[in-house]
Amino acid sequence: MLIEFHFDQDFLASDDISGENAASLNNFLITFWQLQGCFFYSHKLRSDYEEWIRCLDAKFSKKWTTAFASFRHSDLNVNNEKVLEIKNTNAFCERFQGLDLVIVPNKTTYLGLDACKQVANINGIELVWSQEIFSCQCYALSLKYMEQGIEAGADIKIVWANNFKKLAKHTKRITIIDRYMLNNMHEDYSTQRNALKVFLNFLCEENKKYFVTIYSDGHEKNSDLHEFIANYIRTNKSSPFLSKPLSGIRVCSCSDAIFAQYAHDRFICMDDTVLELGRGFDLFRPKPIFASTLSYKSRYGSRFENALTKLSSNILWKEEYVY
Repeated sequence: MLIEFHFDQDFLASDDISGENAASLNNFLITFWQLQGCFFYSHKLRSDYEEWIRCLDAKFSKKWTTAFASFRHSDLNVNNEKVLEIKNTNAFCERFQGLDLVIVPNKTTYLGLDACKQVANINGIELVWSQEIFSCQCYALSLKYMEQGIEAGADIKIVWANNFKKLAKHTKRITIIDRYMLNNMHEDYSTQRNALKVFLNFLCEENKKYFVTIYSDGHEKNSDLHEFIANYIRTNKSSPFLSKPLSGIRVCSCSDAIFAQYAHDRFICMDDTVLELGRGFDLFRPKPIFASTLSYKSRYGSRFENALTKLSSNILWKEEYVY
């Protein structure tokens, strides 16, 4: 589960981040943002954040600069008002409605926070001292969904809500690596409902556009499976389940031998977050769900990157449609 969080620009000037013992918190927050978070802040105030970043120790300044340039973020429509300048809970809720977490410096006394209470739940928004993020309910739930996998018989709607929905909300490009996906689409054709259609229908809920790339064993060029997939995309390209959520779709076939050697694991990569699924895209097939492992990783340095490199250089055929 992705955590939508905020801290204001003055937080980067606090002793939590710039003090003598700040190394562990800097590293934790940057890793937390990369793997579990989407940072909401006013983009018009970015220069204010960057000013404080330049004042940090060089090794942390470099990491925060990379985070602001590369990690998930979204614009928060606020004025110059800092968190601690918001005077009451009603104004706080109005300002940060929809977010999961607002972080303030340790030892802050504000809206119920004090030495005896370092986490306050304000109408579903958790306000927290930076050293107590571990104690937040949203953080605990995020770890739970990252680690527990998927139980047999799970409801796909609940699985989507817990594991995919917020990632999809903040994603533009999706890459699927699943050796058996195209064969399974062909097998499920008679049901009029396949894993790709189920997945795309979930994406439709976000009212945004995605470019989806699929790597699977689609047999040789001009094979029956190739013709089936090409015809499926051509026939359905104007259907809402494809045209509404997609800016484009690319389907690439690689041989079973390449998958066996380099890409046996199955992945869904949403921008820079990789979900490794034990049973892969089977999760979205119109069949009862079997138990499956599910883990989250950064794409960089992961097995996904190695698999993608091998697959992209061994493509047998490719079908692509751009809207």
